[in-house]
Amino acid sequence: MAGHAGYDTGRHYEGHLVLHDGRLHFGDIAAARTGAGGLAFLSACGTARSRLDLPDESLNLLSAFQLAGYTQLVGSLWPVSDRASVRLAEAFYERLTSDPDSGVAHALHHAVSRLRARRRCGPPTCTSGREPGCSRTCRRPGGVG
Repeated sequence: MAGHAGYDTGRHYEGHLVLHDGRLHFGDIAAARTGAGGLAFLSACGTARSRLDLPDESLNLLSAFQLAGYTQLVGSLWPVSDRASVRLAEAFYERLTSDPDSGVAHALHHAVSRLRARRRCGPPTCTSGREPGCSRTCRRPGGVG
């Protein structure tokens, strides 16, 4: 599911996905109880983020889908751009459909690795040499600046 997530920091159970025709709240998702299993891929920002003041509680939008019966879950812990979300989803589903036996975790690892390889600048290769459009000092893997 692509879209936006919203949260009321004072009432964590009020987390919701913003849909074209309204909001889908945590409680509504969890109560659905599909029992069918399957994959829930949520590309909205922070769908796996939990409250910092309750470190032992893992109640977030992604866990609502788990309560509803989904057995394989992919979500985000932080804000992410629409462009990066689309690229991740494309790479994820491309890998998952081309090699279904590899599984969800492997497809996600492959997709994230592919996105990281596309980045011009950023850890762990940020050490020396300047790249156009990059505000940090960077070096491409293999020492090529």
